[in-house]
Amino acid sequence: MVDQAYEDLSQIFSNHLENAMQDAGKYLIKTFYEDDIELARKKESPKNESLNQLIKRLQNRSASSPSKSWIYQSIGLVIQEHDMEGEKYVFQTFGRLSLSHKLSLISVTNTDSKKALITAVVEEKLSVRELEKRKKELQGSSERTVGFLSILNDPDKFLSDDAKGLVGLPALKKEPLNKLNKYKKRATLKYNECKTRIEELQEEIEKQKSYAKGYQKLIPTIDNALNMKKSAKKSSSDKKGDNNQETIETDD
Repeated sequence: MVDQAYEDLSQIFSNHLENAMQDAGKYLIKTFYEDDIELARKKESPKNESLNQLIKRLQNRSASSPSKSWIYQSIGLVIQEHDMEGEKYVFQTFGRLSLSHKLSLISVTNTDSKKALITAVVEEKLSVRELEKRKKELQGSSERTVGFLSILNDPDKFLSDDAKGLVGLPALKKEPLNKLNKYKKRATLKYNECKTRIEELQEEIEKQKSYAKGYQKLIPTIDNALNMKKSAKKSSSDKKGDNNQETIETDD
């Protein structure tokens, strides 16, 4: 199988670069991932060892042979195109991108982020370098969003002094509208969770109060029962003592 794959890929490499990468990616997914896009996405090849052997053989062939990164980029290119085919409003725009732009976008796993970048490349005529910069900015923004939502999810962090600079108006004014809506949605959710928890605790408090009141009433009742038992026992002892005294006097 490796020998046949080696020969087939050698033929593919002679074609136009992008077509070659597309053809190679499709071939590799079919041959080593059972034509399953999701297996290829996860890099879970049932024939993983055979794929590694193929890569090594290609690398040993000559300096001009495709690298390991080229192999995986070709697979990524096919996966990316497959994903974009399902996005009818952006697929045509995606088709207008250069190969270098497409390769740069492979590492963007969030579909919404990728669509936004595709549109930006075409509308703003971004170079590959500018696209890379935009990717980093987008990643930083995503990290800030995750960080902010993480703070909202943790009341102790949210109320800490360290969080004041992140949740204050000066910081929030800098955030885009979609992020603010997301923050508001999460804050509203947490507020409602707190309200529900307070109501549950209040119910529990009232329940515990009623329990305590019942126990409080029971304690003097038990005390009365104890006192009655003690009195009855004392009375019995006194009566027994009197009877013994009468017996002694009769004997005399």
